[in-house]
Amino acid sequence: MTPLSDKYIEVKNLTKMYGQTTVLEDVSFDIHEGEFVCFLGPSGCGKTTLLLCLAGLENANSGDILKKSESLIGKPPSKRDVGIVFQSYALFPNLTVAENIRFGLENQKKSAADIARISAELVALLTLDGHEQKFPSQLSGGQQQRVALARALAVSPSLLLLDEPLSALDAQVRSRLRGELRDLQSRLGITTIMVTHDQEEAQSLADRIILMNHGKIEQIGTPWQIYNEPASSFVADFIGVSNLFSAQHLSGMRFQAKGFEIDCAKPNATPGQIVTLLIRPEDMSVSLIEEPTSFSQGTVRKVEFLGPFVRLHLDLDQGQKVISDVPQKSFDQNAMLVGSRLWLKAAAHDIRSLE
Repeated sequence: MTPLSDKYIEVKNLTKMYGQTTVLEDVSFDIHEGEFVCFLGPSGCGKTTLLLCLAGLENANSGDILKKSESLIGKPPSKRDVGIVFQSYALFPNLTVAENIRFGLENQKKSAADIARISAELVALLTLDGHEQKFPSQLSGGQQQRVALARALAVSPSLLLLDEPLSALDAQVRSRLRGELRDLQSRLGITTIMVTHDQEEAQSLADRIILMNHGKIEQIGTPWQIYNEPASSFVADFIGVSNLFSAQHLSGMRFQAKGFEIDCAKPNATPGQIVTLLIRPEDMSVSLIEEPTSFSQGTVRKVEFLGPFVRLHLDLDQGQKVISDVPQKSFDQNAMLVGSRLWLKAAAHDIRSLE
């Protein structure tokens, strides 16, 4: 990745309303030059509206957007030096692949030689050789996505905006194109912002994730930070699979949950305080007998075989439903069946306390 510099894009206290509905509320963050950032969150959280404000396709009610310390507020999309790829690709159906790619270059009044050179480079870069004279309707979804990227990149934008560009593709093609997209961005060093509701997509692509909910930012961090150091119960529940318990801090590392006590190495709470304890499924172990770190017994409700691990869904005796991911090598298919009684355990350093 291109070495990062400070504050290439600055969003300051951005608020956007549609009538009486607040879609973005006092949103602020910075993006570094050459960074790949994902806006992640559930449907309706404001992430696409935020992208459109950056592109100049929507106007904020208040706040500022700066690029290299220069405000973009009031500038039309054509003056913002951005390329954008929409979820539907928005290719011109009556133009061939070559004509779609050349479109922006021709609008920029580039010379015929430059247009031919840039188009040829992008066709090769995005493996569209042999498809130049085809129309969008003659292409697969993955090929259409490549054409949309080539058209956006043709005008050499300093900022690339992607609005869920992979969501219309099937899982196998989407997975393959994720890798191609990340490789392309790293090679070009172009600052890229991508909207997605797919946590796996964000975690595999982004240098940093901006996780949103109800028009506000819940957390900004690397994929590792978002997963391992969630700032709230919402973040923990949205990213990955979570076991969440409401518990009262007793003293030291000790917490009282419903029907059992458990230790958390970093309690981050005062005695008597009610918090949420997070245990990821990979940190929730099972055993046939009670062990020192066992905290409850449960009954296996469902077994899922997921390649390198087996996911056990259990009902605790206290009523909670939990998930434990057991490595294939540790899975006992004769003793960990539906209806089996198992002890649950977790090390204190693997348990996180959330407000």
